[in-house]
Formats: sequence, structure tokens, C-alpha cells
Amino acid sequence: METGQIVPHYGETPKPRDHIRIVCISDTHTQTRGLQIPAGDILVHSGDFCKKGVSSEVQEFMQFLQSQRHQYKIVVSGNHDYPLDIAGYRAIAARKGLKDRVDPYAVKANLVSNCIYLEDTGAQLFGYSFWGSPWTAERHKGSFTIRDERDLGFKWCGFPDRVDILITHSPPFSQRDINSVRNEHCGCRYLADTVKRIHPKVHIFGHIHEGHGWNIEGHTTYINAAICNRRYLPVFRPIVFDLPRRE
Repeated sequence: METGQIVPHYGETPKPRDHIRIVCISDTHTQTRGLQIPAGDILVHSGDFCKKGVSSEVQEFMQFLQSQRHQYKIVVSGNHDYPLDIAGYRAIAARKGLKDRVDPYAVKANLVSNCIYLEDTGAQLFGYSFWGSPWTAERHKGSFTIRDERDLGFKWCGFPDRVDILITHSPPFSQRDINSVRNEHCGCRYLADTVKRIHPKVHIFGHIHEGHGWNIEGHTTYINAAICNRRYLPVFRPIVFDLPRRE
């Protein structure tokens, strides 16, 4: 193992002294009731807390966040989180035939009041830099989806040159991104190139449920934190990692 590599686990071991603990979840799709969330300093959700994309699901998710005792909660949207995509919400609601239409500005304002919401933005916590982005390739019209992968690649161009913890909904190509039905990689090649450019310590993502788990490649630990399987059942456990406290 290379010096400085981060090795995730499922929270079985106590947090080392003078460390912070980051707990990772994704793709909960409203299945948070009864979900056992390990204690930690930061809870990260990398998208798809909704399933049908209606306002009641966002409200339920906010109640879940409020029930967690982590000092900070970081949230990135996914392709099912329709009300958070302000620019695309009207078209998504029309295509999906949503009867529960909402004011996406109000929904997003309420969510932001309950967490650190990252949408092509960053945060500094405990001396570490975080950056979050919600975009994924469009296979079915959803929130924050882009049909042309080259256009999707332009979104990654806005990432800072140095990020400690990268959070996206999309996986990068060849990292925990194989769709079990089509048996093909569904991650973005341009995102994979961007991760290699910025060399984060950890890249947290989801989207491809069956990719749950982690890989360690070079300087970067890749974590697919999906909780639900392909049938939207919450069969996977939150993934945990620890970092030396910097401040």
C-alpha cells in the first residue's frame, strides 16, 4: 500500500485518536428508515435520496438529515432528485408526468438549510477541501443529466486543480461502474481523466448500485457508496474512512 492511501471499512473499528471520521452513503432512494448510520464527524450523501422525485421525498430526507448527529452533512444531488435541478425541473416534471409540482427554489432553499449542499461548489472542513458535482450521463431524462459525454466532460473542467475529497453522483469510467444487466462500464471517461488530474485522496460516488464497495488505485481511494441494490432495496452498508485531523 502506498503511503497516504485511505483504506475504507464499515465502521467496525474505533476512530483513531486525532482523526476525523467520514461516513459515506448514496442512492438511498427514500430507504433511510432503519438504516444504521455509523457515528462520525461528516456524513456524505452522493445523490439519489429521492426515487420518484417528489417534494415529500425531499422533506423526508431532510428529516433524516436532522436526525443524524454528525457535525457536518454534505449532500450532492443525483438524477432522481428532480426538485433540486432548478433549470431542468419544468421539463423533467412534464416528461415524467409529475402531478406533485413544486417550487424548486423553495425546495432547494429548505435543503440547503439542513446541510452543506454542493452543486459544482466546494467546502473546507477540518483542513480538507471538498468538491461536489451532481451530473451524470443521460440514459433516461432526469435531474442533472447530459446526453453527450463530451458536454458532460466540460462540467468536470470546472473542478479545482487540488481537491482532497471529490464527491460526484457519476462514477468515473472503470471504477465500480459496471451495469450488471448490460455488463458494461457506465462511468464517464472524462471524469476518470479529471480524477487522475486532480489526484483526490478519496472520490465518493454512487449511481451504479451494484458497484457498491471500494477500489484503491495509486493515490486515490474510489468509493461507490450506494445503499440500494438494483431493486431499490437497502442491502448495502454505509462505508467509512478516517483522516488525520488537520485543524
